[in-house]
Parts: sequence; structure tokens; C-alpha cells
Amino acid sequence: MRRLVNVLAILVFSASAALANAPIPDEDFKEWLESIRTNIATSDKAGLIKQMSDKKVFACTFYISKDGNPEKLQLFRSTGDKLLDSSALELIRKSTLLPVCPYNQHRMVVLTLKNSAIDLSQAGYR
Repeated sequence: MRRLVNVLAILVFSASAALANAPIPDEDFKEWLESIRTNIATSDKAGLIKQMSDKKVFACTFYISKDGNPEKLQLFRSTGDKLLDSSALELIRKSTLLPVCPYNQHRMVVLTLKNSAIDLSQAGYR
């Protein structure tokens, strides 16, 4: 009986440790991502986002520093137009005062511009 109690205690402890380290669900980041989307869309004075189509797709990743500036910006899908890609990267760079991630984490933002829209998701943290 005592052995069974010890085994159960170990199982409960292991399960609680696993839950404590479980990733934060994506739904918890919706408001944060929407704030980023709004900020970038507001910064797009030249109408760059409207130039994106299903054939002209731009995608990049970046982090947001503690002072709200995008950092470690990396292009990972080109539109095929160097000038358009450069303008899109500059739009992200100029989007300042982006909201810092909740949960005090430094998470990667994945941004895609396609069909005149901004699509955002979050990835693991560093």
C-alpha cells in the first residue's frame, strides 16, 4: 500500500510539473496580435498592404523589444519584387510602440501580407 501511495505521489508531481511547463495556448495571444496588426496597418500610409495579392505574398518574422520596437527582422518569403519587399520590411521597422508580449515573454511574431491583409501568429519564445 505504501508503495502504491509513493507511485501515485510521483505521478501527481510529474503531471503538475508538466502542466506548469506547458505552452501558453494561442488564444491567449489574440488581443496582443490584434494590437500589433492595428499598429502596423495604421503605419501603412503608402497603401503597401493593399498591393499584396495571392501572387504577391510577403512574410517575415520579428521580435518586439522591451521598448516596443521590432527587432531581429527576417524576411522568409519574398514577393519576388525587391522594392516591394524592402518597403514591407521598412513598414515593420517604422512601426514603433508595438505592444510588448504578455506573460513577460519575448515571443517571435510571424507576419504575412497577402490579399490586402495582415496575418499574424506567434511562435516560441527565446
